[in-house]
Amino acid sequence: MSWEIVVGIITLLTTVIAIGKIVFSLAKVITKLDDSVNNLSITLSRFQNDNTNEHTEFRNHISEHEIRIHDLEVKR
Repeated sequence: MSWEIVVGIITLLTTVIAIGKIVFSLAKVITKLDDSVNNLSITLSRFQNDNTNEHTEFRNHISEHEIRIHDLEVKR
């Protein structure tokens, strides 16, 4: 009877340790994933701001060229 109890306790401890290791690994991976998603969000936000600024500059340059072309056509 006492060997069965010892074997049961050892089995329970082994199961708890195995499950604990898996949970710890998953928590670590989820934390890394959360950090990666946050960094990606920040990078995407910066990219969108830079993209908006570049498009504004392109529109200004195009507008300037249109004005120059119009002025050159009027001079003829």
